[in-house]
Amino acid sequence: MDKDVSTNERNTDRSSDMNVSREFVLLLTTNQHRIYAYILTLVSDWDVADDILQDTCEVMWSKYAQARPIKNFSSWAIQIAYNKVLNYYAKKGREHVLFSSAMLDDVAARAEEVSGQISERVHALRRCLAKLSEHDQRLLRLRYEYGNTIKDIAQQLGRPIHGMYKTMARIHDALTRCVRRLLAPEGWL
Repeated sequence: MDKDVSTNERNTDRSSDMNVSREFVLLLTTNQHRIYAYILTLVSDWDVADDILQDTCEVMWSKYAQARPIKNFSSWAIQIAYNKVLNYYAKKGREHVLFSSAMLDDVAARAEEVSGQISERVHALRRCLAKLSEHDQRLLRLRYEYGNTIKDIAQQLGRPIHGMYKTMARIHDALTRCVRRLLAPEGWL
């Protein structure tokens, strides 16, 4: 009987651990762009931001189970990221300090505010992309998804390069106006 109870307890523990892991992964993937944007705002070096994000995720993972339930996951994550950024600047500060910690605090506060808008902006951009014609969507895929230059796209389609630049500018302008229209009621412009 004791053997059955201990097996059931282990299975329950594993199931609980898997649920915590799934929950963490879902929250992390939902908020990772915001956390990364926040870090990148403070360090402005892609490689350093990548390292700080990785360190931040490691700390988050190690503390997540004990910190549950977390009311605001992104704020919790950003606080951990902020501490990692401070550690980075403390180490770097021994080499050369570019600005004061008070200035970093001000930038960090603004970065947190702006990073919270990223998912809304991405959602608005997706809605606006869906409104474009198939032809315009194809041009954007050729440019951004496949990494072609505008010159390459013009040559592939047999169109004048200057005309392709104008077409891409028109598409970008249409997307910008659409996103602004969608975000204006939210006051995020």
